[in-house]
Amino acid sequence: MTDRWIMTVPVLNTAHLSPAVRGWFESGDSLAHNLNGDGYLYYCGDPSDTGEDGSHCNDTEDYPELNACMAWARQNGSNGWLRFAEAGDLVNELPQFDW
Repeated sequence: MTDRWIMTVPVLNTAHLSPAVRGWFESGDSLAHNLNGDGYLYYCGDPSDTGEDGSHCNDTEDYPELNACMAWARQNGSNGWLRFAEAGDLVNELPQFDW
């Protein structure tokens, strides 16, 4: 067997997505990938691409709730990606929204 790169991706509950962020993800204008009804995979960038407010390349400046999730992901093992899924972790210090 050859050496393989294994990617670790933190998984947050979709309750951490506001209706505005979900709409943006669904619009196709974001860096989110719809996982066919099983949540989203979102590129939250490298820390060097991150603004002081947690935004990524200024495309998330209108979504502070998403910036909080991205900052959490970067602090908790993300190598640039964050997944949102219904069965993902609920983190008390992050905003939560009703679906």
